[in-house]
Amino acid sequence: MTAIVVTLCAAGLLCLPTARHRRGRARGHPGGQPLPRVAHVVLRAGRGRSVLAGTAATLVALLGVLPVIPALAMSVVVGLLVHLAWTARDHRRAQLAEEASVDCVTALAAELRAGRSPPAALTTVAEHAAGVLRVPLAEAARAASLGGDVAAVLREGDSDSGELRRLAAAWQLSMSSGCSLAGVLDAVDADLRSRRQLRRLLRSLLSGPRATAGLLALLPALGLAMGASLGADPLHVLTATGPGQLALVAGVGLDVAGVLWTARLVRSAGG
Repeated sequence: MTAIVVTLCAAGLLCLPTARHRRGRARGHPGGQPLPRVAHVVLRAGRGRSVLAGTAATLVALLGVLPVIPALAMSVVVGLLVHLAWTARDHRRAQLAEEASVDCVTALAAELRAGRSPPAALTTVAEHAAGVLRVPLAEAARAASLGGDVAAVLREGDSDSGELRRLAAAWQLSMSSGCSLAGVLDAVDADLRSRRQLRRLLRSLLSGPRATAGLLALLPALGLAMGASLGADPLHVLTATGPGQLALVAGVGLDVAGVLWTARLVRSAGG
């Protein structure tokens, strides 16, 4: 009965929308393509709720076959894997948004140099924009055609990674000072490209430490497999004996702490 209640609570936690999802639903789906039902529910829940629900569901599933302490340790590992999956998803999303931002700024500057008016140029760019920039650019194009505050609309539609912040600043600078919007966008384009090149360099430099950290995190599992292949029974020792359970908790705790600390170091270095 307890397992059923915990499982239902975890499922309900995933189904509750976060504040970010409510804002995104008000603007329309940012990805431009429908998501599978499970992926939609997970994205709607957010990182924290997904980690909590995955940890709770794993704990409930393992309590029937393992003692409490090993089951809790394994559920923490699953929670870490969910957290890392969210981190990788956010990293990929930021890269795609960065590429789309550079393309949009370049296309908008080209449209303006071709003689198009700023509202018409922004409308054309919004129609061909990709990914998370399509909806906010379309809203900004509608605001431009109606004479509204385009910079404010761009800032409101900007996500946490700040893809539209510089475009909003360039638009506001041009409208307030009367300078050429195409010239300002050329400067923004050069800045975005230099930043993109720097981030690519940092990612290439950090790929080695990131791979080493991943290998070190997997060494305990490789050690268990090696022990089992030699005829020992390390899983029985870690799950059925008191000292083994203490060693399991200590090992999982140190491994999780090492992975999180390494991820923080890589993130602080710009990777």
